[in-house]
Amino acid sequence: IELDGKEDSPVVFDANLTLVLGYKGKVRQNVKPIPAHQEAQTASNALSNKISNFLERTDHVMEEWKNLGHKEDEQHSLRMKKSAGKFLGRSRSATNIMIKGFQYFSRASSCSRSSVA
Repeated sequence: IELDGKEDSPVVFDANLTLVLGYKGKVRQNVKPIPAHQEAQTASNALSNKISNFLERTDHVMEEWKNLGHKEDEQHSLRMKKSAGKFLGRSRSATNIMIKGFQYFSRASSCSRSSVA
């Protein structure tokens, strides 16, 4: 409903023309295309702002989800910190899922090989 009066164009062209009445000369034109999400009067900008506000409000949920299942104590954690502050390794649950998947895959492939032979 708020987007009805907004521009639909994905790119807004600002021609920046300056005309002086009674002056005959070359018109210097400075055309500068601007992405619509940067122009305040466009629907794209309104949508970008709504998305940005939503992400700001829900950012803590993503952080909690990322930290879920990880121990805070570095000695017991499967993650190892790099010097830049990023983490290496996987959570224990992700590792368990990978192991189970590999076991099921190897069982399935050995069954299919034995039935072919």
